[in-house]
Amino acid sequence: AVSSLPMGFADHRSSPIEVCLATGAEILDTTATVTTPTGPRWLSCSCRPIDVDDDTMSALVSFTDVTERHEAATRLAWDASHDYLTGLLNRAGLITALDSMLAAQHSDAVFAVFYIDLDGFSLVNNSLGHATGDEVLRTVGKRLQQAQPAGSVAGRLGGDEFVLGVLLSPGDVVATVRKTAHDLRDAMVGPVWINGRTEPLR
Repeated sequence: AVSSLPMGFADHRSSPIEVCLATGAEILDTTATVTTPTGPRWLSCSCRPIDVDDDTMSALVSFTDVTERHEAATRLAWDASHDYLTGLLNRAGLITALDSMLAAQHSDAVFAVFYIDLDGFSLVNNSLGHATGDEVLRTVGKRLQQAQPAGSVAGRLGGDEFVLGVLLSPGDVVATVRKTAHDLRDAMVGPVWINGRTEPLR
């Protein structure tokens, strides 16, 4: 039976098909996911009760494959909150993530924000071209992702400006902040190999 298919429904704890059969309520355009040999697919499911002569409840169930629409919406949502060049959060996504972290923190927790600016980046950009500058920024983004502590958020504000937000446990906060700052600097300062030559970062 359709109601027994291994599908996950986003808007209902139980299958809307079962809800329709149990209550007689019409349910429209509920998103379902189903696993196929080629990967997950997203379906729009609608259920309408059907009048029958006996006491058996019946429902008309229709499915529409909306995988392309779902993936397009997912890409748009990702683009709205992420920097296309580095894959890090952009300014809007970073502010949202930092706000969420602040709202969720305990009263005795400490929140630290590290601001990272690349000295001399404009010289690289102007002398070697924007393509080289973009590669430098991508490298810095990867290094920041690799160096960021678990549970932290990292993003690019724009240009050569990056931010890391870290939620710290109570304790020797000053020492932890200093160590994190040193770790970030050590991760960033290595030279960048581009087109057969290295470009230093400071």
